[in-house]
Amino acid sequence: MQSAITLAERGFKPVLFEKRSVLGGSVYLGSVPPLKTKLNDFLNHMEGEMRRLGVEIRLNTVATIEEIKNLNPYAVFVAQGAEPNIPKLPGLEEGNVCTIEDILGKKVVLKDKKVIVVGSGLTGLETAEYLAETGNNVTVIEMQNKIGPGAYLPNLIDVTTRLKKHGVAMLPSHRLVKINKQGIVAENTLINSVVNMEAEAVVLSLGVKVNDAFVQSFRENFSRVLVLGDAEKPGRIGQAVQTGLEKAYALE
Repeated sequence: MQSAITLAERGFKPVLFEKRSVLGGSVYLGSVPPLKTKLNDFLNHMEGEMRRLGVEIRLNTVATIEEIKNLNPYAVFVAQGAEPNIPKLPGLEEGNVCTIEDILGKKVVLKDKKVIVVGSGLTGLETAEYLAETGNNVTVIEMQNKIGPGAYLPNLIDVTTRLKKHGVAMLPSHRLVKINKQGIVAENTLINSVVNMEAEAVVLSLGVKVNDAFVQSFRENFSRVLVLGDAEKPGRIGQAVQTGLEKAYALE
C-alpha cells in the first residue's frame, strides 16, 4: 500500500491487486486478536490515501501473470507476503488441522472446542487469546524451553498474563510429533517422553517463509520486478512500509 501511495504521488498510475475482500494482508490479520484493533486505524489511513490519490484497487482478485500482462506494466511490485511454514508431519491431512491465518482470516471458525495451538511466537499467543475469548479451551505448546522465544518481553508478559486469566495452558519443551483424529502426539523434550494430547482442532503457528517460486515466476515474465515486505524477507510492519516507500521512490 505504501508503494502504491508513493508511486501515485510521483505521477505513476498504480493498480493494486488483493485476493481478499479487505486490504492489509498480514496487518489485517494482526488486527483481529484482542486489543489489536488499533491496527485498523493504520489500514484505514493507508486505504484513504490510496483512494484520495486515485489508486485503482482490485479486491477479490488474484494477481496472475496473465492478468498483469494485460496491463502491460512498466514495473511490478510483488508484495504478496509470506506463506505459513508447514512441517512435513504425519497427520497433516486430518480435517482438524488449520493455521493461524485460517483462524484470523475467519476461514475457520472455532467455538467451544478443545484447541491446541502449536508455536508460541507472539502471533500464536495472540491467536490463542482470540480463541480463548471465543469460548474455546486452549493449550499452547512450544518446542523450545520457554514460551515466546525471541518475543519483545513487555509484550510477552502482557499477553501471557491475559492468557493465564483465560485458563490457557502454556507448555514449553513440547515438540509436535504427529497429528491424529484424537489430537496430537508430542514429545516432552525435558524428560524424553511421549505425550498424547486430546484436541478437536490443531492450529499451527510455526512462522512463515518466502514463496520463492511465486516471486521467480514474476521475474521470469517482467523486466522490472521489485519485491517488498514479507515477500522478500519476513519482518515487521515498519520495515515493510519503509522498504515500500524507498523502492517506489527509487523507481526510474
